Amino acid sequence: MQTNEIISELIDRINSYEIEGESFEAVFAFNGTVSPVPIDRTYIAFSTDSTAVDFFEDDNEQTCKRTRVTIAVDFYFSPKRHAKDICALCETVMDRLMVEYAGRMRDWKAGELKIDDNLRLVRLPCRMSFIFTQCPAFSPGGESILPFADFMCRTHVADGSVHLSPEEKAFVSRPFVTGSYTGNGEGSKTVALGFAPSGVLVCRGSSAGFGYSYGSLASFFGFAAGSRATKGLALGQNGFTVVSGSDVTADGITVKLNAMAQTYFYIAW
Repeated sequence: MQTNEIISELIDRINSYEIEGESFEAVFAFNGTVSPVPIDRTYIAFSTDSTAVDFFEDDNEQTCKRTRVTIAVDFYFSPKRHAKDICALCETVMDRLMVEYAGRMRDWKAGELKIDDNLRLVRLPCRMSFIFTQCPAFSPGGESILPFADFMCRTHVADGSVHLSPEEKAFVSRPFVTGSYTGNGEGSKTVALGFAPSGVLVCRGSSAGFGYSYGSLASFFGFAAGSRATKGLALGQNGFTVVSGSDVTADGITVKLNAMAQTYFYIAW
């Protein structure tokens, strides 16, 4: 669930609350402003004018994988209400949200009570912090999933060294790929993946890992991880390369990872 969905759900959830006989009207406030409201109920306005996005670096010095998004929310009360009652009601609402959004909503903070001169209501500003597992600026499809993300995150999004592209986001979400290729009988064949794999496992689909080919013991299996690999398999910057017939193991087994018209399956990390 991303930021705009969180706000929509917060509004629906709060509108369903009735705490100590108090009903609420939760709304979305553009540019931090709300229309005049009746004073017989409590209004809670979410806005993006003060929304902040903090980007964290992980152990691999990559950003976008974890972000803290701070959502602005203001409580509006009748000036007839006592300050103590206002703060207690706000705390009750926010604590309930902390329980319902456990693991996503990390904390909240309240500011000082102020008089809104335009609405002639008492305003209690609060800030809610949510944690997301990927950059909330844009989804893999390219559309904005954070209100006004193109404005708020413009510098970050433009920095290709820290902001994940839609393709990179899709890759992060799926840390391995599976596929197949058909051997062409040549000495070697390169299988393009679109990324530099850290590990690859290959096996022919029609047999076990080892068998006989034209009377000789042959290997139809290969594995590579980092700088280590079995015979006949090598990792590259854009995929991996397999060989057939030219590589022989220390036990005299011929490697057959590119036999003519044979189907091979692979897992690449």
